[in-house]
Amino acid sequence: METNLIAEAVKFMALGMGIVFIFLIVMIYALKLQAKIIGKYF
Repeated sequence: METNLIAEAVKFMALGMGIVFIFLIVMIYALKLQAKIIGKYF
């Protein structure tokens, strides 16, 4: 029971970290794209 609970916790932790990591990468590229667009027009 205890090991199963720990395995579930590790799985959820890895999933959460992966989602946050992907979100941060998307944010970085969105900001770079925004900077290029703003630099072109202003």
